[in-house]
Amino acid sequence: MKMSGLLLVLLFSLSFTVFGADDKQEAKLELWVKPKLCLRYKESKPCSLELRLRWTAPSEGNYCVYSAQTEMEPLQCWHLSSAGEYETEFTIDSDVEFWLSMRGSEIKLATAELELATLLGGGNKARNRRHIWNLI
Repeated sequence: MKMSGLLLVLLFSLSFTVFGADDKQEAKLELWVKPKLCLRYKESKPCSLELRLRWTAPSEGNYCVYSAQTEMEPLQCWHLSSAGEYETEFTIDSDVEFWLSMRGSEIKLATAELELATLLGGGNKARNRRHIWNLI
C-alpha cells in the first residue's frame, strides 16, 4: 500500500515537470503574406493583387522586408520595432519569395511565398452550359 502511494506521488510530480516544460514556448521571428495565392485567367497576363505582409520578432531591431523582385531595395524598413505590417499593390508573373532581414544584412531571418496559379480555360463549352438539375 505504501509503495503504490509513493509511486502515485512520484508519477504525479513527474507529470507536472513534463507539462511545465511544454508550456514554455520559444518566441521566434515570423513573416506572413496574404493572400498566399494569386490567380490569373490567362497564362500570358500578369497577376495583380493587394498584398499584405506582417511580421513579428521576439525582440526589437532594425528589420527590413524584401522581395525576390526587388532584392537590392527593401520594400519597407522599421527602426527599433518588434512587429510590422506592409500593404501595397503588387503584380507578379511567377512565384515570389519575401523575406525579413536585419537592415544591412543578407541573412534571411524569415521567409514567406506568394504563389501564382493560372486557371485553365477552354474545355467542353456544352458541358459548362448545363444546368445543375441536368446533372442530378
